[in-house]
Amino acid sequence: MKCKTEFVSLESIINGSLLDGGCLVKLQIAASHDMGDRVKNDCNILVRFRYCGVSRLSGVQIWRKREVALNIVRVKGPIISSLTFRSDLSWGSEFTDLCRSLYNQRSKVDHAPNCESIKSIIDDYDQKNDLRRVGHDSGVFVCKDDLVMLMEVTNDANATIILSNQSGNVGGFESYPMHTVRVTAGVSVKIPLVISRIDSMDENGATGEIANELIAATTLQWEYEAFDSTDEILRRKRHGRVQIPLSCIRDLIRGHDFLTTRLCKPPLVIDAYFNGKSCKDGINEEIILYPGATINSQLNANFQEWIPAELSSSYSVTLEFACARRGSGKSSSIFKEQNHGAYIWCGQVRKNMPIVHRHKNQMEHSARLCFLIPGEYVVSACVKICGSSGREEIWWVPSSKFIKVLPQKNK
Repeated sequence: MKCKTEFVSLESIINGSLLDGGCLVKLQIAASHDMGDRVKNDCNILVRFRYCGVSRLSGVQIWRKREVALNIVRVKGPIISSLTFRSDLSWGSEFTDLCRSLYNQRSKVDHAPNCESIKSIIDDYDQKNDLRRVGHDSGVFVCKDDLVMLMEVTNDANATIILSNQSGNVGGFESYPMHTVRVTAGVSVKIPLVISRIDSMDENGATGEIANELIAATTLQWEYEAFDSTDEILRRKRHGRVQIPLSCIRDLIRGHDFLTTRLCKPPLVIDAYFNGKSCKDGINEEIILYPGATINSQLNANFQEWIPAELSSSYSVTLEFACARRGSGKSSSIFKEQNHGAYIWCGQVRKNMPIVHRHKNQMEHSARLCFLIPGEYVVSACVKICGSSGREEIWWVPSSKFIKVLPQKNK
């Protein structure tokens, strides 16, 4: 509870003039996120203002008081019940199939990457800056400035509510925005959100608070839908704000370190080219081939400018391609059955990058892929980063490329 009295003027109080705003007292009351659990029924608050005026008698003070009674009614509203991060490269990029292919290629190599021998100073940075956890959070990520997630909102109120966002759309995508969302009583909805990843460092070189940034990106306003009712309480226009508690997000980040890597901007800038066509240009565009034809694959990668050279030199960096039949990643047995003998790689599938190439931003890898059996395929590439902890981060190109191999033409 806060009381702001900087707008109060004693002269205005004595003269009784309200034109200059000298009699304005602001009272601000904020409730904690668990107040609804503590206050089961109505809550009465008595706010008492005491002020002293000027007296005609010297040495005498006259105190007055004014009381304002507030009745706080416990109103059920919406809550954010879950956040689901979508790990797909983009809608329809067959992320599951590519991850299965990468795992299958990894299993053929009879040893894990030698990360324990790397002498790194990244541990010193981690103690000072949690946003520089590059190479420490094992997982699969997408190297893109935007992050797609599904936010589930549950309406616990006994009336229909309308969700809105003062800063823009509630959710959706650029081509299909959701300006408002209508949620009936007792129903949960999952709203797709596209938010910008958080900068690892601000303009002054200091780290930001990712918890506050996430709250600002997911906070919504709600209000009861207007309707006619004989019940006076139901006819009142209830409204409020729904957001994730700050303490809840901080606890999640402490317990799950990979959230920092997933929420912050990626440490790399990567792109893949297949037959000279970038994966960023038209992800739904197919390359038509015939059995026995090949495509040239190229992968370019650079570290972000905010990654110091001494840190990038301490990582083990591997560039790798992946290919799979579309829809074959449901299980290991299905993948092996549908992809066995369907294609072959000519050259190195993976390449470990020397340190000298990282300083000159010359991390490049190329190979050739030959298709043997007709079908629909998906190809992409990734960069693996391994730090002194021995954990491996996999960063995929933002999108993949579709390859359609048609049956051989009759001669």
